[in-house]
Amino acid sequence: MNYKLELVTCDEEKLFFSQNEETDKKIGCIGHLRGDFDSKGNSFYTTWFDHQSDLKIEFFKKEIDDVVNFFRESNECPILKNRSFMADYCRKYSEGKLESRKDSFGFKAVTSNYSYYIRCFPHAGDNNFYIYCYENNLLMREILKTPGLPNACMSVLAETGECIFLKLGQRGYFPYQWSDDRNENRAFSDRYNSEHGITKAQEEAMSIGSMFGWNVPGADPKNYDGDGKPINPKRKDTER
Repeated sequence: MNYKLELVTCDEEKLFFSQNEETDKKIGCIGHLRGDFDSKGNSFYTTWFDHQSDLKIEFFKKEIDDVVNFFRESNECPILKNRSFMADYCRKYSEGKLESRKDSFGFKAVTSNYSYYIRCFPHAGDNNFYIYCYENNLLMREILKTPGLPNACMSVLAETGECIFLKLGQRGYFPYQWSDDRNENRAFSDRYNSEHGITKAQEEAMSIGSMFGWNVPGADPKNYDGDGKPINPKRKDTER
């Protein structure tokens, strides 16, 4: 399984740190992993801290192991391999520097079910990383400024006519093999969305959010009409 690191917005910075118990429950914080490369920068020591032990199911435990191992072994982003590799990655993506802690960097990895917020301190003398883990359904409802969206919906790629599955808060899409025919895929997607109470406006907002981010105006279903078409701003009198 391949994972990718993404930059975060300023609004997400608090997710790199421990918060109170009430907030943890609201945003689905499962716990966090603290790690250190030791004084020489090449060892690997970790300690796990529970925030909500009931969310730490076997599927999650397997996945976080996969995520950590991937970022230790990946050729593209071995951010957890050792302190030198972490420092190189942070220099390359310096825009990940946290506003609240100028000597630390923050990135996230998002999967179908969980989000992993990785805070990096690529220097000797302190713990080198913290990974805060969240359950997506709870987290996305709190951090996204896009009310009125479903957890998921079906759609069709405009370029190819391929049937796809979109999930709230996630970039990109999941291919859904239904038919090679664009019209059949469109009919299936419409039927699925209708059965789940998902409107055309919501589908279009989900599509835009998956491509351009979930805090952009296009990810708000209120900006579309009943056919999923953008609602144009009021025209000036001089326009024809």
